[in-house]
Amino acid sequence: MLLSLSLTDFVIVPELTINLEGGFTALTGETGAGKSILIDALQLLLGARADTVVIREGAKKTEVSGIFSQNRSTRRWLTDNLTALGFWVCPSHANYLLFRGPLGLREGLLRQGIAIRGCGNYSGLGDGWYRIAVRPHGENEALITAIRQFCKEKSLWQ
Repeated sequence: MLLSLSLTDFVIVPELTINLEGGFTALTGETGAGKSILIDALQLLLGARADTVVIREGAKKTEVSGIFSQNRSTRRWLTDNLTALGFWVCPSHANYLLFRGPLGLREGLLRQGIAIRGCGNYSGLGDGWYRIAVRPHGENEALITAIRQFCKEKSLWQ
């Protein structure tokens, strides 16, 4: 759930922070009030590609940030998908997951532009152990898609 959204030099907004209360479900307002600007910011926050047109005129850069609460269903979805791929996932309530997967996964994902933490240097763990952050659902989906692609290319499963 999104708890807070902050914008700096985004489109026409010099600076804005919106703190969202529990139960927030709708965004309404008059024509020209900025609803579309907020939706565009949310899309960036969830992984859409950025374009320089969103930088406010006269500014050198723009910043969009958000604070999300992680819930059990997000962690469960990621755990279930990793398990379905044949990986062993350590039980966890943290904001990351430790799992055992195929050798070379970290390097294969890097070639796809996704970084995960290799844990082969952790005491008691060896090659094939990885750590990933529990991220917003769109980022988790992109990670699982990339892992599936790696497994397919390595013929680890059909």
